[in-house]
Amino acid sequence: MQTQALWELFQDTGAPEAYLLYKRALQNGAAGTEAKNTACI
Repeated sequence: MQTQALWELFQDTGAPEAYLLYKRALQNGAAGTEAKNTACI
């Protein structure tokens, strides 16, 4: 998932998990890291 899609998911749902994934994707600087990020949470 791209960072923009994660941000929109957070805005739509308010889910803290979506924000954490978004924040981690920004830190990693890559849009294709959702599988790695999900495994870390």
